[in-house]
Amino acid sequence: MKEFIRQYKLTIGGLSLLLAVILGVMFYFAHTALQKESMNDAQQTLESVAQSIDNIMLGVEQASGNIYLDMVMHLDEPERMETYCQRLVECDPDIAGCMIAFKPGYYPGRELTMSYVHRNRDMNAIGRATELVAANTFTERPYTEQRWFTGTMEKKTVNWLSLKGDQTEEEPLVAFCLPIFDRTGESVGVMAVTVPTVEFSDIVLAARPSEHAYCALIDRYGTFIVNPDTEKLSSLTPFAKNDGNVDYRLLETIEMMTAGMSGSKTFSRDGQEWRAFFKPFQREKMQDRAESDLGWSVAVVFPESDVNLLYYTMFFIVVLIAVIGMALFVILSRWAIRKRLTKKPTLTIALMAVPVYVLSLGLLYNQSRYLLHQESIEYANSILDTALYRITNYMRTIETATNANAWMLEDDLTPENIESISNRIVNLNHHVLSNSVFIKPRTLDQYKDRFSVYTVNQGDTVVTFVEPEFDYLNRLFYTLPMESGKACWVDPFTEYTEGRIDQNQAIASYCRPLKNEDNGVILGVTTSDLAFNKLDQVISSDLKRYPGSFFVMLNKEGRYLMHIDPTRVFRKSIFTDVDPTKNADIIKLGRQMISRQEGAVHIEYRGERYHVIYKPIPDSEWSLALACPDSDFFDGFSK
Repeated sequence: MKEFIRQYKLTIGGLSLLLAVILGVMFYFAHTALQKESMNDAQQTLESVAQSIDNIMLGVEQASGNIYLDMVMHLDEPERMETYCQRLVECDPDIAGCMIAFKPGYYPGRELTMSYVHRNRDMNAIGRATELVAANTFTERPYTEQRWFTGTMEKKTVNWLSLKGDQTEEEPLVAFCLPIFDRTGESVGVMAVTVPTVEFSDIVLAARPSEHAYCALIDRYGTFIVNPDTEKLSSLTPFAKNDGNVDYRLLETIEMMTAGMSGSKTFSRDGQEWRAFFKPFQREKMQDRAESDLGWSVAVVFPESDVNLLYYTMFFIVVLIAVIGMALFVILSRWAIRKRLTKKPTLTIALMAVPVYVLSLGLLYNQSRYLLHQESIEYANSILDTALYRITNYMRTIETATNANAWMLEDDLTPENIESISNRIVNLNHHVLSNSVFIKPRTLDQYKDRFSVYTVNQGDTVVTFVEPEFDYLNRLFYTLPMESGKACWVDPFTEYTEGRIDQNQAIASYCRPLKNEDNGVILGVTTSDLAFNKLDQVISSDLKRYPGSFFVMLNKEGRYLMHIDPTRVFRKSIFTDVDPTKNADIIKLGRQMISRQEGAVHIEYRGERYHVIYKPIPDSEWSLALACPDSDFFDGFSK
């Protein structure tokens, strides 16, 4: 009997140990997959924040460049400088103000010459104030003593910098500074375009990978450009906060960021352990964009408790399954022995272990898949939100490029100037595929019936066509802004006219009426075109982790504006592309999208199960969906 009890205990102990080891191994691999997913979330957040901020900066740079080119042609008209400042601030809602200042004595009889127009913002008000205020000083100190002017005049290069050392306003600003050169190539002044850091804050504070996480942006000197702690924003440097209570690891983290390093580091703050992921802020390189090392660094920071949340959840599940499994194992084996169901109790115990093992491992596997699926869905939602922001900013950049030049058309509505400005819009703004100007009949003396100019970016060159015979009078892109008197986006169309956009390319047009500033009479329309295939390339860059995923964009009728299959774009709709009897789930998805709803569904597409999340695109009649195959979600877990 003693021998039996000894064997029984050894068998129970051995099998329980084996169950614990198997569960531990599964836990390790499941936890590794979940931890990798969390780290990927942090990296995705860094990439999204950096690219979204860069999009705002690019829009400001392009708007400034459009105004700058005309301004340097009129340096002999100092009274015109305030107009340029005003037009630039008006054309881009991200811009807080514009300063144009010249070196002392540049204009005869004037020691200092500066024009400054800025928005009259109320930091406590909801929304953006639109009132513009003109001034001839930025702060109480002369501009010749301020870094944005002296530094740009000295370096003679385009640059971005923080104005915390110069400004006295409560709202922190950064500035895009351009040296002004006269026709001899001499540096004679500076144009500085200011952007409130709240524009960046809206991005970084919204891009949180967890509830308690936050993002920060600092410059090369360790100054916080964006931080949720407003006390740090008012301080010139976070190193000044070292009063003996600051964790040295936090200072090391900031030192690594200012040194342009990438990585992650833990530190203690407010009695809690935090982990920071950081990388240098890098701007997108493109033709004609000034290259400069800003020395900025972006970080995403979250408490270790958020990072380890999945770990603790998984650990609890493993312990619970192990305890329940072992208890069930002991109870079943003792019951079988007491009932004398077999003469070989050891074999009985081993056989009893099989269903317990299967049940325990199955529970752990399913729970791990569930947690990983939830983490993947959160990541997919982050990708969709980033894509929506980029689309909105892409459209706004095109609007800004058009608005920045439209007033120059209105001021000088001659065929020669129309050609010049249309070409400039496409040449200086890489988001704009093409631009057209359509003049109302009987506006130009030499062209009584109609007159239009069309400029297109053909990849290696920009070409402008004068099209006096092109019939645009009944086209929606002309009639809609002419009748409403307001700028608008017109649903995509495919042109079949020879010499215009390739028939396989779907575009959308931003249409702005041209008005006589004195009496408000509409003189014509200028349109700038967005190419959906190029936009698709921009937002699809975030899908590297999910290679089987793709975006779908629909217009208000359900027609494809974006799809993984380019042959469907604009030529088919989500309702005519599938069999309604076999794909009721896709038909339902299409109806929800065109009704501007948001949500998540599962559909069957091409024999595979997809998780689809969808949301309407702000300020448009379009809707965007991200379709992710479940196989992509579990690819790392399965391996």
